[in-house]
Amino acid sequence: MYASRKRLSFEEDFNSKIGIVPFGHNNDPAATILSVFNSVSVVVIRVWNSGRATIEADDYRRALRFVVRGRYILDFRLSQPQPDDLRSPVEKEAQISAVVTDSGTPPPFRSREDLLKELPESLLSPDTEHKNNSRELRLPRLKLRPRDEFRLVVALREDEKAPPEGRQLDKGYEFDGELHSGKLIDHGAPRRRPSANQLLVGAVAVLAVMLVLALFVRPMSPEFCADGELRIVGSSAIEPTVRAISDGYRASCGGARFSLDNMDGSLEGIRELQDRPDERQRLLAFSDGPANGPTGQLDRRPVAVLVYALVVNRAAGVQSLTTDQVRQINAGTVRNWSELGGADLPIRLVGRGPDSGSRQAFESHVLGGAEAPVSSNSCYTNDRVPDAPVIRCERSTTTELLTEVDRVEGAIGYSDAAPAAQFGGLIRLRLDGAEPTREYLQTAYKFWTVEYVYTNGVPEGEGLLNNFVDYLAADPAARHLQDAAYVPCVRPDRSIEQLCLIER
Repeated sequence: MYASRKRLSFEEDFNSKIGIVPFGHNNDPAATILSVFNSVSVVVIRVWNSGRATIEADDYRRALRFVVRGRYILDFRLSQPQPDDLRSPVEKEAQISAVVTDSGTPPPFRSREDLLKELPESLLSPDTEHKNNSRELRLPRLKLRPRDEFRLVVALREDEKAPPEGRQLDKGYEFDGELHSGKLIDHGAPRRRPSANQLLVGAVAVLAVMLVLALFVRPMSPEFCADGELRIVGSSAIEPTVRAISDGYRASCGGARFSLDNMDGSLEGIRELQDRPDERQRLLAFSDGPANGPTGQLDRRPVAVLVYALVVNRAAGVQSLTTDQVRQINAGTVRNWSELGGADLPIRLVGRGPDSGSRQAFESHVLGGAEAPVSSNSCYTNDRVPDAPVIRCERSTTTELLTEVDRVEGAIGYSDAAPAAQFGGLIRLRLDGAEPTREYLQTAYKFWTVEYVYTNGVPEGEGLLNNFVDYLAADPAARHLQDAAYVPCVRPDRSIEQLCLIER
């Protein structure tokens, strides 16, 4: 009985200041900025299912919560979730509030989105209500299978602008919760030397706070504002992120209007941009990778690095593939997952149409050639070409492809990496042993490209088209790109990400 008892473990991986020390003269703006960050710290907590039984949502008597005093919460996120689909519910459904005792009236809860809206004011002004309303972080009641784990990264600021001389950082916090039939085990801080994973966690923590720095140093400026209407076409992969960026622009610049109703594919967007020269000042297109073929007078600018992933239905029973195995699947020489160590299920390919930039990247960087012909409408059987060597269907957009792979047992497809985490029935595969993450891009992982924005000629004047293209390189837009797991081409210090200079 004890072996199957539900057990949830946690340990502290990191609890320290960022370590930015003021420099320069007292009146130096840089010194003022860095003095604020001298009171910013990060806590990283590793959480994992250490038992042999799955922890279901109903197993929690009390949900997991992180409570801090003497510091308040600026931002939080997940690092290294296993599986990846843990990230989305935590970052979207976790709630922040003031601390309340069992006998007190529960305060109103807020979301991570609410926290980000308060930046940079909450960072600059500790003498506000932000600190009192941001002491407790409650996680959603997560389903955790045996060995599932994640690291919670929390950026914090001390209540005072800077601690008095000689006073040490108050590192105290509480992390607790309760299971109906099981126990929560505190392993404390690890006593071993930091592993490579822990060092990576530290880097993620620093990046989390550098995002706050970017918001502080370069907030949204009225210089970007312009009235008018802009139609955006092209890549379906980046459509949700572009929608969030344009919503943010419109919230700050009320006279701007955006239409994103035709984001169905990179090549289709490029063609529309070329075919409508009369709309050159109110039309732009996004493309996953450089547009193929003659582009005439089109002007392009790199926006972000786009990381793709191979995604497979969880029932297939595989976690990793080699490039050679992917090519064998596409050729129809491997037709069942059992041939690759997985479940006894037929392999069903779900691809994108010929106008898709994601498809171009898959063919160029993984297959080294064209995808297999379409043989199926249903994605289950070869209902179009009965004697085809492989079952393959196509879907028009990223969301439609992910929905199909999530629905069809044994299905495999591809998309940009971030949206796949929102589908619980999917697994993002390792390719040749490498994860679809930023740290592998320059070495082992090859399934990525650069996202470009195209205009018909160089934008003229100070209208909405020109200002919005410039805004895509500003920090408010970079925050949305980072939240969607893109790597912005323009860094907070205004230097260029070197990956964006590589022609792929």
